[in-house]
Amino acid sequence: EESPGIAKAVAATHGAEVTIMQRGAALEKEWHTLATFEKFKGQVADDHMARQILNAGVAVKLAREMGVKWLLHIDDDELFYTQHLDVQAHFQHLDALPMDQAIYLNMEAVPAKEEVPELHFTAITTFKRNPHVYTKEESARVLRTWNSERHKYFMGYQVGKAAVRVL
Repeated sequence: EESPGIAKAVAATHGAEVTIMQRGAALEKEWHTLATFEKFKGQVADDHMARQILNAGVAVKLAREMGVKWLLHIDDDELFYTQHLDVQAHFQHLDALPMDQAIYLNMEAVPAKEEVPELHFTAITTFKRNPHVYTKEESARVLRTWNSERHKYFMGYQVGKAAVRVL
C-alpha cells in the first residue's frame, strides 16, 4: 500500500507478467463488487487485515478472468525465491500435482543498518532461517542464543506463506 517505488521497479522488470493494483479509486471500486465487502466496509480505513482480505478477493477475481492458475500474496518486504530462479516453471510443476495449496517457510531479513531503502533487497542480503527447518539440537542452540525478553529470533510470523490454486 505504501511502496510506489517497489511497484515501479516490479513493473519495469516484469511488465505484462505482473498485475499491480495500488490502493486508490480503481481498487476500491473493485472491493465493492465482492460478496465480502459488506462485512469489511466499515473497517477498511483503519484495518490493514480487512484491506488484505478484500485485496485477495480482487486478486482471485482478476486471476480467474486472466486464466491465472496460482496466487501467492507477498508483502513489499518479502521476496519469493525458487531454486532455479524460474517462478513460472515452479508453478507449472505444482500445477501437475494433486494439490491446491503449497506452504513456503519464510526466512527473516537481517538488515546490516537501521535504515534500509524502499527497495529492501538492494541492501539486505542476510536472512535468518525459519525455526521450523532446524533439527531439535540446532533449534535449541539457536533459539537459546537469540531469544530473551528483549529479542526474539523471529520478529514476525514463522508459519510461512501459502500459494493457492485458483479454482
